[in-house]
Amino acid sequence: MMFFQDPSILQFQKNLEDAVHSNNLKTLFQVRSIPKDSQMKDVIDTVDSSEIEPLFEDFFRAVQRGKHLEQYRFLGDFYLISMDGTGYFSSEKISCPGCLRKEDKKGKVRYEHQIVQAALMHPAKRQVIPFAPEEVR
Repeated sequence: MMFFQDPSILQFQKNLEDAVHSNNLKTLFQVRSIPKDSQMKDVIDTVDSSEIEPLFEDFFRAVQRGKHLEQYRFLGDFYLISMDGTGYFSSEKISCPGCLRKEDKKGKVRYEHQIVQAALMHPAKRQVIPFAPEEVR
């Protein structure tokens, strides 16, 4: 998804399907039809984020050992890292103990979940190497 800058996994799969008449889910997992965004969210929402963090560590370790980071060096021995924050949940009615609570000047309360995401990049490359997102608390 990050390579093509698609807004969702569903859009990524549809664009890949249109471009090459195949997609990752079909090729790798023999999925016959692409799940809708709501179904993907229902499945992903049940997974605690702490269970996903080791995947980022394993991925980065493999990239590091394979010397793939060398091609991302920039201005000598430096690396360029971009960081951005984003919200991925917001509601006036639904909340959990981990929600950020925001109150506007009129006293209207909004509950949100936000993350900070960093990625290693190079100006001459379209691919980025994502780091594990960090939840804003």
